[in-house]
Amino acid sequence: MKKISFISLLILIYACNSSEEYRTNCQELDAADLEMISVHKEIMTKYKSEERFLKRLQDAQVYWTQYKDRHIRSLYPLDKKYYEVNYGNTYNQCKCKEATRLTQLRVKELRVWHEGSDQGECPTSII
Repeated sequence: MKKISFISLLILIYACNSSEEYRTNCQELDAADLEMISVHKEIMTKYKSEERFLKRLQDAQVYWTQYKDRHIRSLYPLDKKYYEVNYGNTYNQCKCKEATRLTQLRVKELRVWHEGSDQGECPTSII
């Protein structure tokens, strides 16, 4: 597993430095969240007769959300106050940016259930 050094953390924080970028990143997160919710609802409708699958998908979504939150906490392990005092709004900007990246990846994962996969290497019980 790749470790993030303090220097890498500083680079990440400085890379996210304008208040306009903060608004843009958080708006992108809102859009990614809405897309994820929409795709999830479509899957729930498409597979409404597959109770076992839907239960496991719901569980996976809960665990994914926990992963996302914990991953971001691992990137910023110090108290929020430390980052805000030393770097201002960049703390929130970078959190939004990383949460957006992870959410967009999750949307791609969920789309496989909705649209199918062209890989065909590992069949599932539903697709």
